[in-house]
Amino acid sequence: MDTITQAALGAVIGELGWRRSLGARAGLFGLICGLLPDADIVAAITGPWNNLAFHRSWTHSLLVLPLAAPLVGLAARRAFRDDGPSRPWMHLAFWGLITHPLLDVCTTYGTQLLAPLSDRRFSIDAVSIIDPVFTAPLLAALLLGRLPRVPEALRSAALALSLVFGVAYLGLGWCWSQQARAAAAVHLAEIHGAGVHRTGDVELRTPPMLLFGPNRKIVAISGERRWSGVFSALADDEVTLRELTSDRGDALDAALTTREGRIWAWFTDGYMQVRISTHTGGARTVEMTDMKYGLYTDPTRSVFVARAEIDASGAVEAVTRSRPSVSVEPGTELRAGWILLWQGADALAAFTADRSP
Repeated sequence: MDTITQAALGAVIGELGWRRSLGARAGLFGLICGLLPDADIVAAITGPWNNLAFHRSWTHSLLVLPLAAPLVGLAARRAFRDDGPSRPWMHLAFWGLITHPLLDVCTTYGTQLLAPLSDRRFSIDAVSIIDPVFTAPLLAALLLGRLPRVPEALRSAALALSLVFGVAYLGLGWCWSQQARAAAAVHLAEIHGAGVHRTGDVELRTPPMLLFGPNRKIVAISGERRWSGVFSALADDEVTLRELTSDRGDALDAALTTREGRIWAWFTDGYMQVRISTHTGGARTVEMTDMKYGLYTDPTRSVFVARAEIDASGAVEAVTRSRPSVSVEPGTELRAGWILLWQGADALAAFTADRSP
């Protein structure tokens, strides 16, 4: 999830479990441990494709972090000039580090829990990378603990409740994802016939959308066919999926043979919608959109897009990550998300239709 949430989670763990043994340093060290796994964003310095390939890999691995925790704990003990036992520092380091990837795996982005042995990205589509309902209780509990004359029992209870609420909210998010899958399965069965999911003919994902946990993007692929839709677990009972056009051809094949293309295919898990446009002289542009991250106002567009430039001879000139080809208005997106949350997909469709030129 986002940096603020990971920092808050680490601080709450430190305050709740180790304040008595480490004092006020526990919260600060927990915060640091909550942030440390994201140090892999330094890969962005070497280029956006390395960042995409290596973010949430080694530093998020359940095989690596337990080995790193004792070293981090010992380094912290020295940095804080503590003459006491090292065990509390190492114990806090373990939990502060390990909860970071465990939370990240609840998002759609995916986390390489078994790196370096495997580059498989695990994800359960339970929560968006930014969800204030999850984050706010953690921040509130930390703030309460900083107020003067707050009883220790109340402070500890608030910290514990924020963690319990967070775990329960993740569980609820998983249930919302399953609710969306069930609704989508009904529509897909009407298209393909009963039992389509049991036979594995269709691959289906129900990623949470930004800010509003019950809102889900639904994406499905079967061979060369693609479908997309949106769903509110609070307002919708049924789903209507829209079949999308996705281009194929030698230009796409050429793009996917490059290193960047292979990284992109791996990152999207195959959930790509492809648009190929031809320019004067025969050059082509291949736009590859990650279908899992649609906008509220246009679910067929995404904030994750890659473009390949193919010259007239069929050679790949460049493959770049780029912004969506439609403008994103935060205020409009927020309003659209609110409409979907309480009124459902039909109301959102009416809202976006009214705004169409």
